[in-house]
This record gives sequence, structure tokens and C-alpha cells, in this order.
Amino acid sequence: DDRITKLEELGNTANNFLLRFQQGLSILQRPPIVTSSKLIENIIKKNETSRLQSYLEAGCINIHDAAQSTRAFKVQSLLLELERLTDEAALAIETATELDKESSDDLVT
Repeated sequence: DDRITKLEELGNTANNFLLRFQQGLSILQRPPIVTSSKLIENIIKKNETSRLQSYLEAGCINIHDAAQSTRAFKVQSLLLELERLTDEAALAIETATELDKESSDDLVT
């Protein structure tokens, strides 16, 4: 049935979005750079720029990663809504199938 095929395609798309969300989340869960090491401290001092300083102050998360995380969160919300709609569609198809079967049974008897 065409509706079932579309539901399967939506499910595959939802899985892809969820995978990207999980990847974005793992980026944000990376541990920050340990600046207590003298070696790291010297490297940072020798290469310090305003961008590097901002990056360190932000907990080693850049704006691009944060924006991706925000989009991923929105995607997760959409996936939950898609799952709810998929469940409703499956229930509607099941109900329609049962009603159609009952109607056919009534015509035969």
C-alpha cells in the first residue's frame, strides 16, 4: 500500500535525523581542554587570539556546534511529533481496515 510505503520512508528519514542529533549531542559532550597542564598553557599563550580566548571561555564549544545542537534539538521535537502522527496513522489504518472488514461481513450475511 502507498500509505505504508510513505510511513516507512518517514521512519527512515526520522532515523537519519535522530542519528545526526546524537552526533551533534556527542560534540557538545566532549570534555573541555585541560588548561592545568603547563604544556597546554604555554601552547595557548603562544597562540592566543581573541577567537581562541572566546572558544576557551565558551567551554571549548564553537558557535557552529551550538547552532547545530539547537537545530538537532528542533529535529528531535519534530521526530517526536512524527512518531505521534505515525502512531495515529497506523491506528487510523487499522480502524479503517476493521470497519471495512465488518462492512464486508455485514454484506455477506
